[in-house]
Amino acid sequence: MSQYEKKHALIQKAIQNCQADIELVAITEDNRFAGIHGGRLKSFVVSPYCNAAYTWCSSTGSIMDRGGLDGISEPYRFVDDVIGGQLELKI
Repeated sequence: MSQYEKKHALIQKAIQNCQADIELVAITEDNRFAGIHGGRLKSFVVSPYCNAAYTWCSSTGSIMDRGGLDGISEPYRFVDDVIGGQLELKI
């Protein structure tokens, strides 16, 4: 499993378990990601641990809302580019 696939799985699990209504758009090599929340493109940080100081938290991870984004640029990579492309190569 690639680094991006691991980050994608961590983020998706945290979004689901925190019941955060976020549509994942792009990820980085570290624990940051971009997503749509409340109709706005925003930056987030995910942690695999429960952290009550974050915006959303659960026993399987936490998400911090870092505010709005004007667009997607480095170091963010679109999920479809890094996950979808890797899945196509496996076929």
